Amino acid sequence: MLPGVVCIGAQKCGTTALYRRFEAHPECSVIPGFKEPHFFVDEGPWPIGNWGRGVDWYEALFPPAAVAADVCPSYSGSPIYPGAAERASRVVPDALVVYLVRDPIERIASHWMHFSSRGYERRPFAEAVLAPGADNEYLAASRFGTQLALWLEHYPPERALVLHQEALSEERDDELWERLGLAPPAAPAERLNVSAEMSEPRALDRFAGPLRGAIPARFRRRGLQRPEIGPEVRERLHEQLDADIQRFHALSEVRLEGWPG
Repeated sequence: MLPGVVCIGAQKCGTTALYRRFEAHPECSVIPGFKEPHFFVDEGPWPIGNWGRGVDWYEALFPPAAVAADVCPSYSGSPIYPGAAERASRVVPDALVVYLVRDPIERIASHWMHFSSRGYERRPFAEAVLAPGADNEYLAASRFGTQLALWLEHYPPERALVLHQEALSEERDDELWERLGLAPPAAPAERLNVSAEMSEPRALDRFAGPLRGAIPARFRRRGLQRPEIGPEVRERLHEQLDADIQRFHALSEVRLEGWPG
């Protein structure tokens, strides 16, 4: 079946928790075993896009249910991953588009931690997140106004729902379930905090396959500390993002404290 909900991100704004909420709901389905199909992605720096597999492949991923949900943050990663909204509007034009947001700078910090823990990022925080160019994934994913506007070009406002991460983490997401005509699922037994469990690879973690597996994780990895964001770096991030968050506030009823608009 095709999904009735497409959660487009933003990355590190609670999409895994939302996936678990749908997974726990007796009347909903998600793709078993993995969260992100990247179906509406066709190009980008990482070979993740599955648009070329076709709609039949995509439809077969979702078990039958009253509501199926595709939860995939790469869908709000333009211009790194362009064109997702247009492709989605062709395949699931009546889907509810759900967009999760949080403080843009805190989101960037979690994004950098995620990339560092996976070994994708070796640059210091400030150097990485303030790197010039349109291919800066950290800034692109926090330009909530730009991302939301792209989706609203292809979906009417009544088919879009913006939620703050705090509403989801506190199970105050009743508006989502009301829009779907469903009762909320039961609260999870324990809260998910992926960032708190992140670790950073040491040199030993870069050994190949079997050899790496033979080395205990405590020797291969170390706890990853959340970066300290000094006043100068914070000011430069605001310079990059303020206008876009003002645009986001013009498009959404959700307000981000400490940001213009």
